[in-house]
Amino acid sequence: LWSHKTEKSARNNLAVTNAKLRSLLHEIGELELSKKTGYWKIDINENEVRCDYLELLKMTSSVKTADKQKISHVIKLTQRGAFLINLEYEWLDEFKAIVSDRIVDTLGSNELSGDVTFLSIYFSYSKKEEVYIPNTP
Repeated sequence: LWSHKTEKSARNNLAVTNAKLRSLLHEIGELELSKKTGYWKIDINENEVRCDYLELLKMTSSVKTADKQKISHVIKLTQRGAFLINLEYEWLDEFKAIVSDRIVDTLGSNELSGDVTFLSIYFSYSKKEEVYIPNTP
């Protein structure tokens, strides 16, 4: 991150950045920065902090068991727009692709009774499709 700095200065910058990040995470809620596995990770207490990404992964983990409530929640999350639409970093592409695939697979494979509503999902990653989803009562 700080290739123009000396090793000592870069380590100091990392320590300062980590301290600031830990403070911000603490202000948000039950979030903790850790390096237990050798990689930096943010641990989330899901009972205290809501995370759309984790919710979506749970809701779309099994296409076959998605019920009306799960489908409605997935629709609600997707109506805000594509996942991380305003962030363009190559390292995020894999996460964006996973999310878009799961959304399209979940919504596209479930037929619910009721009026049909058109829901367009524009994810510019691995799938680009329009999915028709019936309204849920």
